[in-house]
Amino acid sequence: MPGFPDWEVLVLPGHTLFDSCFFNRRESIFYAADMTLFINGKFMLPFPIPFPEKMRASLNRLAGLKTDTLLLAHGGKISGMDFPALMKTMGEQVGKIDNPIFQRLKPFTSIGPEIRKDRRRHRS
Repeated sequence: MPGFPDWEVLVLPGHTLFDSCFFNRRESIFYAADMTLFINGKFMLPFPIPFPEKMRASLNRLAGLKTDTLLLAHGGKISGMDFPALMKTMGEQVGKIDNPIFQRLKPFTSIGPEIRKDRRRHRS
């Protein structure tokens, strides 16, 4: 990444087709952006996840990272966790919506242009 030679950009689709996160291999730090949230003491996936297969693949890819510190856009800095286990747990959450408000909103998440474009591409 220009100006930040120790950081790698990881493209991890799922929440959108172009989600990007950053990883510093030398310092063992992962910046999660919106891949995972930490709210009220609980790890959560972003909402919506219109590309569940891509999200599972992204989380599986992350499970292989050797990281000691997780920087979250929503939740601060967390160190000393079992990162592969967390990514596995997050992968198991894909497709499960516990929040009643999110359940009511879910039908509307499939009408965005990004989602329609991706579906057309897979039909061809």
